[in-house]
Parts: sequence; structure tokens; C-alpha cells
Amino acid sequence: MAIHRKAIATRQAKMAAYAALLNGGTMEFKTTAVPADPATLSGVILATFTFANPAFSVVDGVATINAGTSNTQVDVGDIGHVVLRDSATNIVAVLDCGIGTEACVVDKVAVTAGEKVTIVSCTITEPM
Repeated sequence: MAIHRKAIATRQAKMAAYAALLNGGTMEFKTTAVPADPATLSGVILATFTFANPAFSVVDGVATINAGTSNTQVDVGDIGHVVLRDSATNIVAVLDCGIGTEACVVDKVAVTAGEKVTIVSCTITEPM
């Protein structure tokens, strides 16, 4: 088996470019589990979060979400995943979401009418 390790500077540059795609974009909180292929998205949009610019802070190849500008709840259900979109609404990534060790951690997965979803943390790590 081949071993491939990236230098910290390489990880940092890759993640900084990735994170920059999300500046001014959105995070959609959706029902259903993470799809195997982002092109086959399903589920209902429960809430939308607008990213700040910059959307993420990047240190040592790890991107951590910055405070966003809004969080609008639009439907009722259980959050299963989030869709990250750029400012032109193109899909950048799909992440798991929940109240534990997921990439995106929220204060609750069951969303009811009129509630806001609070993002506890959201990190994306460029592998070594």
C-alpha cells in the first residue's frame, strides 16, 4: 500500500481554497441521511444559514465556521444532513449533521415551526 502525506502548507492551501468557495454562500439543513452522491440530493429543506464572508477560518488544514448572517427556519422535521452551496447556489459539499460528533453539530435535530437552528460547530478537515 502506498503512503501519501501532505505537508501542513499544502493542507492549508487546499482547505483555504475550498473554504473560499463558501464565502457568501449558504448551508441548507435537510431531512434524510447524507446521500452517497451530492448529485442525488433528497429531503426537505428545514432551515437555511447564510455564510459570512469569510465563511470559515482555516488553521493547519482545518476549516471552522465563522458566524453567519441569518438562519431561517422554513419547515418542520429532523435534520439529517447539510448542503453547502457557494454564492451562485452551486453545491460545494454535503456534510453529516447532528448533535454529536458529526461535521456539523447543531443544538437540536428536531426542528419545529418558528425555531432557529443554532450551529454549535462545523469543521471540515483536509486529510494529511
